[in-house]
Formats: sequence, C-alpha cells, structure tokens
Amino acid sequence: MRLLFSRMKRGVKTGLAAWLLAAAAVCALAYLYWHDPAEGGFYPKCLFRSLTGLWCPGCGLTRGLYACLHGDYLAAARMNLLLFVVVPVLAACACVTRRAGVLKAVDNLLLMSCLLFWILRNIPCLPFMLLAPP
Repeated sequence: MRLLFSRMKRGVKTGLAAWLLAAAAVCALAYLYWHDPAEGGFYPKCLFRSLTGLWCPGCGLTRGLYACLHGDYLAAARMNLLLFVVVPVLAACACVTRRAGVLKAVDNLLLMSCLLFWILRNIPCLPFMLLAPP
C-alpha cells in the first residue's frame, strides 16, 4: 500500500483524499438521515455542556442538521442558528481557489462568529436565551 502511494503524484494523492473525505461525509449524512440524534444512541453528549452547564457553539448542530436533512429548516434554525452560517461558508471555501488571504479572512470571520455566538447564547435573558437549543 505504501508503495502505491509513494508512486502517485501529489495532485492525485490530494484528489484521492478529497474523494475519500467526500465519501465519508456522504456516509455520515446518510447515517444521520436515518438515525434521529434526539433519540440518543450512537451520538455522544457535549462534554463542554456536561462539565460547565453552558452551551458551546456546536450544541444542537447534529439535531439541526438532522432537521435540515428532513426539510424542517425552522427546527434546524431553532437548534443552532450557526448552522446556516458555517455550512454555507465551508461549502464555498471547498469550491473556491486556495488563496491564502481569502482563506485567512474567512477563518477569522468564522472564528469571530463562533465566539460571538458562544457568548450570546449563554446570556440568561431574552432575546439571547432564544439562541440556546430546546
């Protein structure tokens, strides 16, 4: 196996890795489509939430993605509003050219969005309490 990869060109290795990653993503989405995370089972609980009692930026993403896959976008937005920011930006980044300046700006924007969302969803008063998943 090592000999096979050592003879491949760099572009072929990158393309193969991209296809394997895409196949893994499709399999994960297919599993999520047929297995509701609200029912428990395989899905792990949030370690940050378990230790602190606060919501992390990712709390509700799996249930929100499940709702999105079933066409219930309002429920998905209720679970985690960040889903509608992060997923489109990551999909766009996967499709655009790899310019360092653009990707750094997008990384900074995503990081600041996540941090702001994390802070706001843990403020215990309206309207910020609406950002926490049910």
